[in-house]
Amino acid sequence: MLDLTKLKLFPFRVKSVSIPINEEQSYNIIFLSENSDFVSTYPKLRIRRQYAKKVTAVSFKVPRLIITMKYLMLYKSVGLLPATPNEENNVYIDTSPFFSVLDSVYGKGSYRRPMILSKAVSYLNQAKSVGENKKNILIFHTDLSKPIEPELINRRSVILAMIARLGDGAFPFDSVILATEVAGSILYSSIYNKTMKQFQAGKIVSILKYIKPEEEKKKVITSVAPISVDEEPKSDEQKSILKTIDQYQKQKVL
Repeated sequence: MLDLTKLKLFPFRVKSVSIPINEEQSYNIIFLSENSDFVSTYPKLRIRRQYAKKVTAVSFKVPRLIITMKYLMLYKSVGLLPATPNEENNVYIDTSPFFSVLDSVYGKGSYRRPMILSKAVSYLNQAKSVGENKKNILIFHTDLSKPIEPELINRRSVILAMIARLGDGAFPFDSVILATEVAGSILYSSIYNKTMKQFQAGKIVSILKYIKPEEEKKKVITSVAPISVDEEPKSDEQKSILKTIDQYQKQKVL
């Protein structure tokens, strides 16, 4: 069982992880899934309750999302407790309600639009602000047994690709972890860690692009490995990502 914040960079992968406790700063564990939700995925994360046993979600103005205590009590079904607003311990932040509402209002595959990207980034920033003096781990989950949009530009993971591009391989989190699920089992790998040398943005985009459904999973690592960390994206899809980033930057939403 390895410390989630100290995993070696992709393609190194592990099945079982821990989260630091009793440190000066505790952690927000922000859960974002490509094609599932926190409640159904949590039991498969295999993270012991001793590392994090509380969970919350964050309200948002537009699209309108109100998280009530009644809603938070639903997490008791998976053995977790609702967190208080100023929780000092490690806490899961579930983004599933927000992205469900975002998809419902604006439609799936809309994340390339600067306005939608801005809302997604704003929500992640609010999730980071839960509690005081907290560190932040982003867990990005993908279930390879479920449908995944063939083009990265139409997936939720394009949000991470664009943040990586804007940050030249850096993220506004202490760690960014990929949780890839196959047949109910999850493997963890790291694409960013503040304590280690990060990938350059092009490599991160390549890794996200090659996360494919289960029948193509053998192509993931073999397709990514030959790509140089200095290589610039050349596909039409990647050019579209860069064009969207340019529009995003011009609007000064970050």
